[in-house]
Amino acid sequence: MSTIEPTAYTVRDPGNGKKRRYGGEHWLIEISRAERVWSDLVESYPHLTKAIVPDHFVQEYCGRCDSATWGGSYGPGDGTPVEIMLKLLERAASEGHTNFLNGKV
Repeated sequence: MSTIEPTAYTVRDPGNGKKRRYGGEHWLIEISRAERVWSDLVESYPHLTKAIVPDHFVQEYCGRCDSATWGGSYGPGDGTPVEIMLKLLERAASEGHTNFLNGKV
């Protein structure tokens, strides 16, 4: 069972390009792996991760895993968790969500 609260956040499906959410029985392994990776990121980058909604990270991580399977590999690839975190931080900053820089959320 997921420990991260779901949101309405969607990602682009690598197969058909439509919006989708990863969940259900088919994605349990990737979701639990994404949650473990998220916990590691929170420990390593406690201030930066405050600006990211955890479910958004999980969805992006699963999207990267899905995309990798279309290319014949498994998993998101090396360095991907930090890349996803930076992408989500960039989005937060571009939308004006920068209070985390001052220690506020």
